[in-house]
Amino acid sequence: MHHDGKCSRPHGHNYEISVRIVGDLTEEGWVVDKGEVTSVIDRWDHRFLLEEGDPLVEAFEASGDGDAVVLFEAPPTAEVMSVVLERRLAEELPDNVRDVSVQVSETSELCGGSF
Repeated sequence: MHHDGKCSRPHGHNYEISVRIVGDLTEEGWVVDKGEVTSVIDRWDHRFLLEEGDPLVEAFEASGDGDAVVLFEAPPTAEVMSVVLERRLAEELPDNVRDVSVQVSETSELCGGSF
C-alpha cells in the first residue's frame, strides 16, 4: 500500500523465524516450554498478513475467509513482524523470561531484527 513496486501486489513468502530467550531455568530444566513459543508464532501460520486498511481485508471477509487474515498496524515487512512477534512473546511468556529477541527472515539475504 505504501509503494508502487512489485511487492505492492498480493504475494506470498515463506519466513524463517529465530527466537532467542533469556531467563531463569524452571524446575523442569528449561527457560520456557517450546510449545509456549510456537503457540504464539503459529497464529500467523497459513494466514494472509495485511496492514489495517488494506482493501483485501474486505475481500477476505466477503468470501468468508476473514479468519485467514492477520492485521498489522504497519506494512507486514520482516522488520515489522520481528518487532510485533518480539513484543507478543515478551507479553505472553512466563515471568522467569528476562529477554526475548526475534529475527524474521524472508530470504537468506533479507531479514528483520530487533529494534
